[in-house]
Amino acid sequence: AFAADANIDTYYKDRLGIIYSTNANETNGYKDKALDLYLALQEADPNNEIWISRVTGLAEDENQLMDFKKKAWELNKDNIEKAWTYANTCLRFKSYDRAVEPLEFLVKKAPEVVNYMKELARCYDKLEEKAKALEAYKTLIKLDPENKDNYVNIAIIYKDMEQLSTARNFLRQASKIDPSWDYPIFIEAQLYEHAVRSCGSFEFMDRCVYQYAVSTYQKCRSLGGQFASRASDRISALSSTVPQKEDYFFRKLGSGTTIRIEGGCYNWIGGSIVVP
Repeated sequence: AFAADANIDTYYKDRLGIIYSTNANETNGYKDKALDLYLALQEADPNNEIWISRVTGLAEDENQLMDFKKKAWELNKDNIEKAWTYANTCLRFKSYDRAVEPLEFLVKKAPEVVNYMKELARCYDKLEEKAKALEAYKTLIKLDPENKDNYVNIAIIYKDMEQLSTARNFLRQASKIDPSWDYPIFIEAQLYEHAVRSCGSFEFMDRCVYQYAVSTYQKCRSLGGQFASRASDRISALSSTVPQKEDYFFRKLGSGTTIRIEGGCYNWIGGSIVVP
């Protein structure tokens, strides 16, 4: 009937698919026939939940479902919709390594589509392919310069790469876009803590950097945002690491004296604290 009339009602195609899937075994290949049939129906009507559920029901597990979606794409490798369906399925199951191939294809085919590049950047980030992730996020900034998230994502990667000054530059760009957003300020404070842990020896200047971090956490807390509580926790945790009264007294540093943050590890900070 299908050979005689390719436009036969989809009801009958669904009936055949059900027969195939009901009678499938390891040797007769009916599962593949059912899959091919439903993938064709899904391609013709991609938003029809019946065809989506039929394809999903044929899969024994998430890996097989991804295999099905990949096979559908490979049968028509230039099809953007099938590539996105495969990529989206991989993303749903957090299979970032598998999602890269279709996303790279999509970015090449449609480089102006922000969502494709965003998901590809996220995959690179999750897979710790830092150079590729940075390149993708920077491309996103060109495509969508007002999206503050991209700047923070770049900053976190540079933080992990120990490039703290560069990380801070991107955090401050995010803050320029949204001055009320406390997250980049919270991460900035973490940079200062990280600097001490990486190269400090708990001398007086190290304590001063901790105080600089506390001041930054206080700024974060003053915004009253999502990270206010966490900023308060860090301020309390650092209370014993900042300079104490005796530290100032023995160095004859009176109230109101400005202390510049400096030293081999800290010259990039370029800030100062004031003796209380």
